[in-house]
Amino acid sequence: MKVTREMTFDSAHMLSNYVGRCHNLHGHTYKLQVTLEGEVEDETGMVVDFQTLDQYIRSVIDSYDHAIIFSSEKYRKEPENELLHWAEEFDMDYIICRSKCTAENIASDICYDIQHLVGELYKVTCKLWETPNSFAETV
Repeated sequence: MKVTREMTFDSAHMLSNYVGRCHNLHGHTYKLQVTLEGEVEDETGMVVDFQTLDQYIRSVIDSYDHAIIFSSEKYRKEPENELLHWAEEFDMDYIICRSKCTAENIASDICYDIQHLVGELYKVTCKLWETPNSFAETV
């Protein structure tokens, strides 16, 4: 059985290794859909309480909300490094991805972090909309 919850958060990022408009610092209102797959418990009749699922998701995405998302050091070019130094200097909220800060990798990082929270009890998948008509989905 699958149980799904949707939430939104706002973040900014820039794609250092991209030729095009997304090379510039810009923001998105991301829509995140997190699905837990597991067995329905006899006692509760639920896979997971929606409030509990909400808490799992919020504990991860709260660090993304109204923050700047940076690529890992390996993938940052000088403008992104300078922006990171600025964010550190002025005590801005930011998060560093495990790879590049694309929708695909942000979705993967969020899914990984939620999976780590829930352990082997559930299989976690995530869908992350960067725009109303474009999303990345973990498998």
